[in-house]
Amino acid sequence: MNGSKLDELLRMVNPNRYAVTEDWRARVEEALSKLKADRMALILEAKDRYEELTYRERKTVGYLLTLEAEEQTKARGLFEVGDLCSGLDYAFVEARGVKVRGDTARHFCGFKAKDSVFVFREVGYGFLSHSVNCTGVVGRAGLNAGFKAVNCKLIIQTP
Repeated sequence: MNGSKLDELLRMVNPNRYAVTEDWRARVEEALSKLKADRMALILEAKDRYEELTYRERKTVGYLLTLEAEEQTKARGLFEVGDLCSGLDYAFVEARGVKVRGDTARHFCGFKAKDSVFVFREVGYGFLSHSVNCTGVVGRAGLNAGFKAVNCKLIIQTP
């Protein structure tokens, strides 16, 4: 850790791993408002250092992507991520009302999302698991795509 804005955010969020009902997203939002940091800069730094991040830190990065997607969807109607999510877990965790299109995302993309649309060429394990009222359009999905999802559509397009 080098004292960057990302390190500061991760220290501020640091959820209690034993608290089942703790609002992780609210902790991320609060830390962001205090830091006044650029979300995309934090996401890009996290992507560069992803292998050294812990599970909880990686999930925090997922919330950063969620907040960015919600803002971009409101402003532009769609968040085009390209390959931004390749190699990232928990992209768009608990997203609400987003429309995202990209190349690839790793595991648990769209986890616990609501009222959202995701279009990717390829996603990893657990895509849209525990989600509600979502649509996922992919070329390829890992195991357990849509696990415990409610009222969701998973469309796997073959060439």
